[in-house]
Amino acid sequence: MAKATLHPGNFIRIVLAMIAGAHGCATHKPELLSSKSASVQRNETLQAAAHPATSVAKDPDRSNTQDGSNHVELVSYELLQIAGDVPMSANESSSGYTLEDLENLALTNSPTLKQLSLSAAKAAGFRTQVGLRPNPNLGYSGQQLADRGTDQHTAFVEKEIVTGGKLALNQNVLNATVRQQLCEVQTRQARIKTDVRIAYMNLLAARKKETTLQEFADASKRAVELTELRKRAKEGSQIDVLQATTQLNQVLLQKAQAEVASKAFAKELSAITGVEVTPDGVVGVLDASAITYDWNSVFAELRDSNPEFQVARANRERAAANWRRQNIQRSPNLTFQLGAGVDNGTDSGMINTQLSAPLAIYNRNQGNIAAAYADYCIAQLELERIERSMQARLASISGEFEAAKAARDQYETNLIPDIEKTLELANQAYVAGEVNFLEVLIIRRNYFELRLQSIDAIRDLLIAQMKSEGFGLTGGLDPIADASGDPSLRDQAFSQQ
Repeated sequence: MAKATLHPGNFIRIVLAMIAGAHGCATHKPELLSSKSASVQRNETLQAAAHPATSVAKDPDRSNTQDGSNHVELVSYELLQIAGDVPMSANESSSGYTLEDLENLALTNSPTLKQLSLSAAKAAGFRTQVGLRPNPNLGYSGQQLADRGTDQHTAFVEKEIVTGGKLALNQNVLNATVRQQLCEVQTRQARIKTDVRIAYMNLLAARKKETTLQEFADASKRAVELTELRKRAKEGSQIDVLQATTQLNQVLLQKAQAEVASKAFAKELSAITGVEVTPDGVVGVLDASAITYDWNSVFAELRDSNPEFQVARANRERAAANWRRQNIQRSPNLTFQLGAGVDNGTDSGMINTQLSAPLAIYNRNQGNIAAAYADYCIAQLELERIERSMQARLASISGEFEAAKAARDQYETNLIPDIEKTLELANQAYVAGEVNFLEVLIIRRNYFELRLQSIDAIRDLLIAQMKSEGFGLTGGLDPIADASGDPSLRDQAFSQQ
């Protein structure tokens, strides 16, 4: 029987599953290119908690008198399969990787997604820690020990009573931190998928250029052979041969450049997906059907589902919760002590009790309250910054899209058909002796260039579409932002100075 092992991906999912709670935040990203299969949806789904049942009010400085025993609302979400259970190349078909395969591999093998997931697990650990009640102290007290017969011995238990619901408020702060980190996973997922899609389209375009340039090279070779035959027949000149040879060499150079580009984009895909990808190891067609967008509607839809906004909202919620927490810090804790012992001088038992609390005369936590308010204001302004940033990105993407769409339409409806007809007529005129060979070469060269430019237009159109689907987010391998927090709020809850 094979020995059972725990796959690292399963470990991450188990750790993350321990974070889940009652309410989830779901974001829906519109698919402008195609519908998803069930397997892709499973691999893409990460629902981070965005809005708890008690949402952040515009004025977060509201009183919260929950004590530590009250239930703290936890985060819930559906797990993205960040690490797979199958060999990394198992999705590769006999013909090669599809775009869906590459996306799944990139999500499965992404080190940044795993880092962010573990960062969320850290935040969940801190959330547990900051809500733990203090341990009681067990002690012994002896008095008048040097005076035999009058010594007193007492065993006591001392307990600090946390007031104002500080521990529950601590967990509220870290709960939003967990949610923020989970939304960061969603944002990173969008970045990774956009990176894959852009590299994939660039690779398909480079491969299509290779094929097209090979056709041009074959045609140019035949043209060289024809000019040599015409020269030997005294119907052409050495200049015609040199012109045809020059055009052939130019086409061969462009083909070599396209091959280099294909290899470079394949290596880029290899780096993003974590598996070896070759130029011929992917399948797909570079084709852009007629697409029209109402960009105002697109912006409104993307704004609501943008994972960046979910991160910023969770951060604002954290800042608001921390502001409330710092305001309640002024509520003093109580220290209660109960002791029981014996007084040998009177040969009787005794019970002692003691209750103390600090006087908030000088330190009323005013500095931390001011800092927490400033942090909340910064978090509120971050939402505005992200909205403006997305407007700017979408404006750039929409410009790229519309320009590429206009170019694609012109190439397909006018430029390519016209140049094909022109080349056909030029060939007929050349055979009839009505034009010279140089004119035919120029027309053929224009035909080659327009064909290549049409490929670029389709590629640019598809890339702009991919960017709009991915909220304009790229950089799946950029360093993560580990904002998992720390357990310092618990120390603050027990420090009244």
